[in-house]
Amino acid sequence: MVASDYVGLGTPGLLSYLNGPATARAIVDSVIAAHGSDLPLSPTWALVGQSQGAGAALNTAVLATDLGAPAGLDYRGVVATGAPANIEHIFQWGGPGFPPVNLPTGLNLYAMYILAGFRDQHPELDINSLLTPAGRDMVDAAETLCYAAMREKVGSFQVSQGLARPLKDIPDVFGKLQRYMGTPAVGYDRPIFLGQGLLDMDVPAPSALSLAAEMALNHQPLEFRVYPDQDHSGTVYAATPDATAFLARIMG
Repeated sequence: MVASDYVGLGTPGLLSYLNGPATARAIVDSVIAAHGSDLPLSPTWALVGQSQGAGAALNTAVLATDLGAPAGLDYRGVVATGAPANIEHIFQWGGPGFPPVNLPTGLNLYAMYILAGFRDQHPELDINSLLTPAGRDMVDAAETLCYAAMREKVGSFQVSQGLARPLKDIPDVFGKLQRYMGTPAVGYDRPIFLGQGLLDMDVPAPSALSLAAEMALNHQPLEFRVYPDQDHSGTVYAATPDATAFLARIMG
């Protein structure tokens, strides 16, 4: 088992939150690095991720075979629970007064992390010019504060209060967001296990449900499981028997 952290956590530079291409390459690099040790490791491997890790795992899955082949790795499949997906479809409409309803603290917190990472990825867009003074303070804090401290800082603050202008003022904002944080619906050459709790408030169920629908329509090798009475964290444990059986099949 190789459990990698994200680029920017304990290393130079900023955590580029939900940056799929960056995490995909980092994960494969970590597996290749493990094989460079003296441990007796099999070349056969699979991906397992939850929440942000699920997004990272799915982004890795579409590149894993090609990225790992030069090192002799044999990629077999991916388990993803609580996966963030299609968030950019809603996020692109962010602006003063949108969303028009109050979001839970966790979703506003994640929005600040996204804005911080997106700002770092695209300095040419001058994201600061779209932020209110309070929004700038929140996004700046998101560069250094971990979840617990950031949650306390965000409190009841809404992302709509943090934006002085709509994100749509950015040319091709949807395309830029999709390339930055999109979760692939196509391009998988190995089996996918996708699990989602219907009581999930961190990554609301329509996120993974819409991803599963896209995968099915595009004839991807998907096994999808829904856990009606589970929230974000509970889904990991509820899915363990199904995910374990899935891994046993693909790794055999």
